[in-house]
Amino acid sequence: MKFIIAFFFCISVQAIYSIGSYKKGDILYNCSGEEVKLYADSNTKSKIVTVLNAAEDCIVIDDNIKKTAHTVIEIKPKKDAEDDFKGFSLSGFWVKVKTKDGKTGYVFDAYLSKTKPGFELSKSYFDQEFKLMKSKAKKPDPKKDNAYSSSYIYKNGASITENGSDYDSHTTYFIPNLTLEEAYFLLKTSDRIPSSKDSGAYGISIQFDGTELSFSSISESTSIKKVDGKMGKGIEILFEAAD
Repeated sequence: MKFIIAFFFCISVQAIYSIGSYKKGDILYNCSGEEVKLYADSNTKSKIVTVLNAAEDCIVIDDNIKKTAHTVIEIKPKKDAEDDFKGFSLSGFWVKVKTKDGKTGYVFDAYLSKTKPGFELSKSYFDQEFKLMKSKAKKPDPKKDNAYSSSYIYKNGASITENGSDYDSHTTYFIPNLTLEEAYFLLKTSDRIPSSKDSGAYGISIQFDGTELSFSSISESTSIKKVDGKMGKGIEILFEAAD
């Protein structure tokens, strides 16, 4: 599995925040890749009503709940001679939902997303789901180590940029209106980043500065970064590799 990533206390763990922008009647999906508990009340000490399976949907029936913050440590902090990772946590709120079989309860909204299961980081998927508005490509130049570049811009504001040579490659996806934690779970559930919750596992170093979460090995890296530019707010996911 390849990684060059850029897609994230003291000992407090630095946090990212839930999707937030949902309302009563919205359909949300469990994007965590694992079972998520549905509680009888808006705290983890209350009775567990049922679980939402990975990718299972639910309907928001009350978003006007007292906004009590809840935090879950997703990747533990680590500090040693080779690593100084302050940790990565998910922070959000509780939302009352109803499952497909009619059960109601409260779910931690950092595990939920409006994005339907099956979202892929690939040009073929973007071409299929979004309308391509503009593209530009430069063929490999044999006089410059076969350097190449291409860019694709879509109607919804998404974009793909690719460039590289015989020695390296860089692919950047911009996805509007996606949050950092949604992008994190998108990469985690598609095996684009390690599933371990420890920095240093599998030779992968993890860093998070509150805006950008990155996973790096000797030859590859992946990063997830919150951006707010001319294309609007969203997430930039960068894959890099050195040959």
